[in-house]
Amino acid sequence: MISQWKPVKRGRLAMCAMTIAAAVSVAGAVEPNDDVTAPFVPISEQERKAVVAAAPKPLRVAGDLELELVDFIDCAGYNTTHLFADDGFSRVRTTPMGTYRETAVSDNSFFAYRLFVKNIHAPHLIVAEYPDDKERTVSIFLHEEGMRGTYNSDFHIEGGYYTGGIYPVSDEFCTFQSIFWPATQGPAIVCLNEHHGSPAAMSRIWLYEIKGPMTPAPVNEPAGPTRQIGIFFEDSRMFRFNFGRGGGGIEHCMEYLNYTGQNLLSFDSVIYGYAKSKIPSFDGGNDDTENVLAAADRHGIDFLAVFDPTQNFKVDGKPTGDLTDDAVIDAWAKALEEFVGVYGKHPSLKGISFGGPAGCNRMASPKFGKLQNDIYAMLQRKRPDLVQHVFFGYKYLHRFIFNERDFTADKIVRAWERDAKGASFSQVLAAKVADYYRSIHLNIEDFRGKPNMMVHRSYYPNDERCFRFYPLRTPRYMIFRDFNASQAVTDLVQTGEPMGACLFGNYFEATTPLFEGLSFWWDRTWIAPQINPAEPFFMECYTLPLSQQDFPVLLNASWVNPTIGAPHLIRPFARAFRSLPAKTFDTAAGENFVVARQLAGPDTTYLYLLNNHHTPAQVAVTLTGEPAGVINLVDGKQVAEGDTLELILPAYGLHAFSTAGGRTIAKMAVVRDKEAHEPLRLRIADFGKNIRLLNSDPESGLSPNYKAMFETVGTLFNQQKYQQAAEQLGYSPERELALWIAVAKKKPVFAVRRTTGAVIADGDLTEWPDAASIALNTPEQLVCDRWLFNNWAGEPDLSAEVMAAYDDENLYLAFKVRDDVYREGDVIRFGFDQDNFRSRAEGFRYAKVITIGAPEAGAGGRKPVMRTDDGYQGEVVIPLADLKLTGAGSLTGFHVDIVDMDMGPADWKRLTRGKHPWRREKRMEWPVNPDFNGSRDPQSAGVMVLE
Repeated sequence: MISQWKPVKRGRLAMCAMTIAAAVSVAGAVEPNDDVTAPFVPISEQERKAVVAAAPKPLRVAGDLELELVDFIDCAGYNTTHLFADDGFSRVRTTPMGTYRETAVSDNSFFAYRLFVKNIHAPHLIVAEYPDDKERTVSIFLHEEGMRGTYNSDFHIEGGYYTGGIYPVSDEFCTFQSIFWPATQGPAIVCLNEHHGSPAAMSRIWLYEIKGPMTPAPVNEPAGPTRQIGIFFEDSRMFRFNFGRGGGGIEHCMEYLNYTGQNLLSFDSVIYGYAKSKIPSFDGGNDDTENVLAAADRHGIDFLAVFDPTQNFKVDGKPTGDLTDDAVIDAWAKALEEFVGVYGKHPSLKGISFGGPAGCNRMASPKFGKLQNDIYAMLQRKRPDLVQHVFFGYKYLHRFIFNERDFTADKIVRAWERDAKGASFSQVLAAKVADYYRSIHLNIEDFRGKPNMMVHRSYYPNDERCFRFYPLRTPRYMIFRDFNASQAVTDLVQTGEPMGACLFGNYFEATTPLFEGLSFWWDRTWIAPQINPAEPFFMECYTLPLSQQDFPVLLNASWVNPTIGAPHLIRPFARAFRSLPAKTFDTAAGENFVVARQLAGPDTTYLYLLNNHHTPAQVAVTLTGEPAGVINLVDGKQVAEGDTLELILPAYGLHAFSTAGGRTIAKMAVVRDKEAHEPLRLRIADFGKNIRLLNSDPESGLSPNYKAMFETVGTLFNQQKYQQAAEQLGYSPERELALWIAVAKKKPVFAVRRTTGAVIADGDLTEWPDAASIALNTPEQLVCDRWLFNNWAGEPDLSAEVMAAYDDENLYLAFKVRDDVYREGDVIRFGFDQDNFRSRAEGFRYAKVITIGAPEAGAGGRKPVMRTDDGYQGEVVIPLADLKLTGAGSLTGFHVDIVDMDMGPADWKRLTRGKHPWRREKRMEWPVNPDFNGSRDPQSAGVMVLE
C-alpha cells in the first residue's frame, strides 16, 4: 500500500465541537431560517474568545503563515453566536462521514453567516470545510457592508468547488481556502447552490488573521530565462475587489503572487471599449497599467500586457472593426509601438499580446496574421527582448467553442458516429478544431519559427461543469473535457519554439437572491465565482497541459481570481516548476499518467516527473551515465546517488531534479494501488452496459463505432495500459450514450381525462374539481439561469396548479397561480411539441408555445384570465389539430413554467442599472430536466397523454 495524504473523516469530533459551541452563552443568538434584517451587531469579545477556545483544528491550512484564529463557525450548530441567514430551506444532515449543512436542491438556494474580524484591512485566511460525497457545484463567496453588488460590479472573493461527476468522490471532508483583506468588521460568507438537483454544502469555517508577513515562496531559480506561472485578470477592478477594498489592492496582489510562488501577472491594457493605458493613439483611458507595472517592478513580478478590444474601440479615431481594413491594422501596429515606447521603461514588462486569454481572437479576419507579424516586426526593431504572445482557443469568451454553423458539439458527435472509420473521438475532434481555426483565420504558419513569439494552447479546465448549467444548459458539455484532454488538439499548434498553456477557467455568472429584506446585507445581486474542482483535484488544471507537452509558461486566466481555493497547493507546485530552466524539455518516458522529461546539458541534466492522476504513484527512474548525485531542486537536498531514483509522487505532483551532465533517463516504472484505476474500470463497464441497453432496442440505430471503441478500451485496460485506455475512451461518446438513454427514458406523464360536459373559457374554475392536475409548488421545481434571483419564499410567493381535459375537438387547460405581488411580466407558459422531445438533436424549439400574462391588479370579472385574492387564474382552449393530437391514446410533449417579478421599477432599475428589463426574479417548471433548458428545449418536456 502506497502511503498518501487523505482528507480526514470527521465523526465524534464534530459532535463534540457542536456541543461545545451550543453551550456557549449566546445572548441574541439567531436560530436557522430566521429572517434577519436587524443592523449588524458584532459578537462580544467574551463570546468570541469562548468560540475560538472551543474550536477544533482544521484539516489543513496554507503553510508558512503566522496565523491567529479569530473566529470559528460550526455550520451544523443550531445555537450560534453568529448571525445566520438562508432562503428558508437549508438543513443539517448527519451522515456516516460527519455532519454538515445543506441548501435545497434548487438553483441559488443558500445559507450564510456573519464572521468577526478584529483588524480590518489586515490579511486574513478563511478555511471552509465541505463534504466530498456526491456531485455538487457550489459557490462560496464573501460579502461586506457597503458593497452594493449591483449589476456587474462590487465583487469580493468569489470562488467555490465542484465534486463528483467525472471525479470520484472520496466520502471525506475537503477544504476551500482563500486569502483576503476584509474592509468591515463583519464580512459574510455565503454558500450558494449552482447545481440543480444536488444541494450545496459546508460544514465548518475558520477565520485566521495573518499576523506576520506573507513570506514569498523560496524558489531556487536557475540562471538565465525563468519559467513563468501566474494569473490573468480581465479587469483591473479585481485588484480592489479581490485584494482589498480599503486600498493597496495592487500591492496585496503582488504579495499574494510572491507568497504562492507565482511570478507572472497579466491583465488587459485595453479591454472591450476601454483603455487602461495612456498613449497618443488612444482617446482617453486611465493609467492602471502604469500603476500595476510600478508595483510589479517593486515585487519582481513579470507583466504581460494584453490588448483585447471590441469593434467599437477606436485607435487614431478609427473603429477597430474586424481588422479587414489595412489602415486599422497599421493604426494598431503604430499604437502598440507607442505603448512600448511609453511603458517599456519598466523592467517588469516582459511581453504583449493582441487578442488575449479571454477573447483569444475577437476578430475573425484574414488579416489577423498580418497584424501579428507587423507587431512582431515592430518588437524585433524596437524591443527584441519582449515576447509576443498569441492565444489559440475561443473566438469569444462567452461563446461555446463549438458553436459556429456546422461546428456544433452535436455535429461533431454525429461525425464520429458516422464517419470515424476507426479514428478515435479525439482525432475526429482535432480535425474539426483544425477546420475551426482555419475558419477564423488562425494559421499556425503565421507564427511558426519566430523567436520570442510564444503561442499559447488554450485550455478550459472547468467548462465541462460550467457550461452544463451556464449560461444555458448544455447536454454535450463533456466535449470541453475532450478538447482539453486531446493530445491531437495540442499538436495542432506546434511552433517549434517554447509554448505557453493558457488555463482559462470560465466563471459561473449568477444573479443571487441576496438583497435587502431577505438577508442581513444590501443588494448583493451579481456574482461571477471562479468554481474549481474539489481540493484533491484542484491542481489538475496545471498537470493536464503539462502532461501533454512541456510548457515553460502556465497562465491561469479568468475575470476573477482563478487560483482561488487552494493557495496551499499552488505554492509547492510553483516552487518546483520555477526551479527548472525555461527551455523546452524532451519527453523521456510516459506511462500510467506519469511523464518524465529531461534537458541534457554539458554540465547539468535537468529532469522532472509529473503525476497527472488523483492518486499517488510509486516511481522508479533508471539513469544512464556515470553515477552522480541527484538533487531535489526545491530544497537542494540529494535524493539519490546511484543509477536509480525512487520516490512517491503525490497526486497531481511535480518533482524537479538535477544531476551531472551527460546522464539521461533510460527507463521508468510506475506502480499505483490497485484501487487507483477502479473509477476508470467502472466507467468502461458502464459504457458497455449502456451499449448493450441501446443495442437491445432495434430502433436505436446505435453506431458500431461505440462497440468498437468499447472493445479497444477494454483490451487496453486488461493489458494494464490505463492511460491509453482513458485517452481512447474520452468523455463525449460516453456522455452521448447517457444522454441517449436519458432522452429515451420514461418521462413524467400528465394523463388528461376526457370530459363529457361543456367547458366555457370564462375564468371560472368551479367545473374543474375532478380534473387531472399537476402542481408547481416545491423548491425542487425552481430553475435558474444567470439572470434569475430565485428568492422564493414559499407557495404564496409563487406556485401553480394546472388542470387539463379534452373532448372530440379541443384540449382545455385551466390554471391557478398563486403570486402575492402583481408586476407586469408575470406569466405562465405552456409548451407543446409532438416529436422533438424524443430527439437527441440540438437547437429545437417547442412547436407551439402559449404565454399568458397575469392581469393587472384589481382586474376581475368573467374572462379567460382573471385576478384572484392570491394571484390569478384562467382557462385556455386549444384545438387538438393544432397540437397534432388525434384523440384517446395520442400524446405530445408538454412543459409548464411560471415566471414571477415582485420588485417595483425603482428597485429593479437600482439593482440592474436599468439593464436587462426582461429579467425576472424567479421561475418554476414542470418537469425539471438538468440536461436541457426547459423554457426553450422540448427535450425537457414531460408527456401529455389523452386517456
